[in-house]
Amino acid sequence: MSGDAPVVGRCATCGHASFPLRAACPRCLGGDLGAEAAPDGVIEHVTVVRPRGSAAVGLAEVRTAQGPCIVALAPAGLQAGQRVRLVADGDRTVAVPAAAGSG
Repeated sequence: MSGDAPVVGRCATCGHASFPLRAACPRCLGGDLGAEAAPDGVIEHVTVVRPRGSAAVGLAEVRTAQGPCIVALAPAGLQAGQRVRLVADGDRTVAVPAAAGSG
């Protein structure tokens, strides 16, 4: 894993945060978007997808402090309500348990 956090866009016009990054704000269509790291959040939902002929894949919907939800790969054992760190793994985002006492 590279360890980089995913990035959300923040509109300078209306303040709306969105993920993934876009060329224009989805709320006001403003074009002045800044980028903010979204290194952690709280899991809202967890599910397991079992594609035919492939290994099961856990997915978590993570609500970031910036506002947007990010869908991330979820190792076994993660649960709704759990605080996690979001880290990049190539072109994917992975949720990993946050260190005890963080956030």
